[in-house]
Amino acid sequence: MQTRLPQLDAIRGVAILLVIFHNQGTKYPSLHLGTLFANGWMGVDLFFVLSGFLITGILLDTKHSENYFKNFYVRRCLRIWPLYYSVILFMFVIVPFLRPSEAQAHALFERSSPWWSYLLFLQNFLVSNPTGAAASLGVTWSLAIEEQFYIVWPWVVRYCSATQLRRIAVGVMCLSPALRLSVSVYGVDLYSNTFCRLDGLMAGALLALLVRSEGFAPPKFLRPAGIVLAIALPLALLLDAVNMKWIVF
Repeated sequence: MQTRLPQLDAIRGVAILLVIFHNQGTKYPSLHLGTLFANGWMGVDLFFVLSGFLITGILLDTKHSENYFKNFYVRRCLRIWPLYYSVILFMFVIVPFLRPSEAQAHALFERSSPWWSYLLFLQNFLVSNPTGAAASLGVTWSLAIEEQFYIVWPWVVRYCSATQLRRIAVGVMCLSPALRLSVSVYGVDLYSNTFCRLDGLMAGALLALLVRSEGFAPPKFLRPAGIVLAIALPLALLLDAVNMKWIVF
């Protein structure tokens, strides 16, 4: 069974700080956070990798249990839904009641329309600018991706072998960049689109499969992991810089 890993809490903390400093860069220009953490958006990708790793680990460890689907979905619902729907209730019912001015209510629903998409975890597809939705609703697009991932991935894990799962994960990771490139010409919001985030989730899933493979020994992977990081990080920063130049010009 998957045990709690303190190291993952540290990684999660780093991801949180990256996103916070990145988002606060424009509010405190004197601190130069925007320059120092211009690539802090990568913290979101790190979240999806962690999610893919943890969720796939849970599914693999309980794959042959009798109440596999029931246990997974009940636990996910109890973990997420109470707080999530409390926020939805607060934003769409209590806030308009407390601030009933027509301008404020109009702004809330205009930025977060259609409001009912939040009930179905479809805001990342149906809201025109999900990251710019009113107040706390602006961060729920990532939760919508997680929920959509939960609908499909448990079934794939249940009925596919470890070899098939590895092939699926690698295949999705390789095809995702091509998918983002192909749909970008149609004005698709790549940042909040589930299909454009699958490589992060599958990278985590692949890691979960790796650590559960026979003969897995962490020391063997320290050097390859360091080499991959040394290559991938500068490449990601370079591609981001090139992309920003294209945006400017």
